[in-house]
Amino acid sequence: MRSLGGFSLVELLVSVALLVILLGSATYVFMQSQEIHARTVSQMEVDRTARAILDNLDRDLTNVVKTHEMEFFTDAGPNPSGHYEDGEVKLAGQTLGPLGAAVYHHALTLKYGRYTDPEGVARRSDVLYFKTVQPVLRDVGGGDALVDSEVLVAWSLDTGNPEYPVLRRQSQWMERTSSGAASVSAVENEPVGEWVTAFEVQVLEPTPNVVSGDARGTSGPLVYRALALSEVATSPAFQACHPGAGSPPPTATGDLFRDRELLNCRTGDAAAKMLKGVNPGDPFYMFQAGADTGQQLTIKAIANRASAQLTFIEPITLSDPAGDPDNYRTRAGYLPPALRVVLHLRDERSTQDQTVTREFRLPSR
Repeated sequence: MRSLGGFSLVELLVSVALLVILLGSATYVFMQSQEIHARTVSQMEVDRTARAILDNLDRDLTNVVKTHEMEFFTDAGPNPSGHYEDGEVKLAGQTLGPLGAAVYHHALTLKYGRYTDPEGVARRSDVLYFKTVQPVLRDVGGGDALVDSEVLVAWSLDTGNPEYPVLRRQSQWMERTSSGAASVSAVENEPVGEWVTAFEVQVLEPTPNVVSGDARGTSGPLVYRALALSEVATSPAFQACHPGAGSPPPTATGDLFRDRELLNCRTGDAAAKMLKGVNPGDPFYMFQAGADTGQQLTIKAIANRASAQLTFIEPITLSDPAGDPDNYRTRAGYLPPALRVVLHLRDERSTQDQTVTREFRLPSR
């Protein structure tokens, strides 16, 4: 009798082994492709988050205000001047500002910060504080409408939980009560980005070999360099509008002013400071220490940066009966030519940070 044909036990075992190998290889390839896909999607999400953060900051900085009295203040005294003088205070309720709520911030302020993450790595957590213009919902004629308003904005990295830091944008603006009294809004505190492990802000200035004279008085693209920490103020914050003791012309007629302490925001000798930050058209305020009067001026030209000599569009009308020119104090509106922001981001799938950098050239107005 003839036996039926079929597979032997050895052949079946070989076939099963080959099938297991093929299925295992296919499963491995599938799992790897899934992992690569997940990492790619996660990377795209990090990229999208970084772009959204920097685009939001760009909108704020596009309308940044150049001023020497950035915050909202109570214009006190018997003769309110409409400008901030020594001794006046912020409007009640203002809590923003890296130098503390009790300190009046004259101009854009940058505070360098650091924290240590759970892995023991020191990371940057800077604070960038400035005034900008943005639409605010206000009651206009009995109805609500968006009105362009001056808004104080603070960008900072919240490291209260070092394992999950959150980049935040805080904002506050001035309002008026039904009786017309000035007040400030509640602080809007909005998270603008997760996965941010470091927020670094650098002040940029044109390189000396590219730009000479006025920082913005050149055509064509500018080449910037970042100021080292040793080149900015040794205090916790870089605030390029510190008051200075002045020496106006003895005749008080004129349009020439000398102030070697103006914008005392960098280390080094007086010549290194030499009015680097200001340019023609910038606002300039002069007032007497302890007095409630002052004069708002506009820089017409810089006669000599090395000796800090300015000319103004308006004649100086202030007088000093005591004959002591050191009674005069000064402030000048200032913005750095550019800022560089460096973000470090890491999602839950990554073991290394992704670094995203963008430079923002600030308006000269």
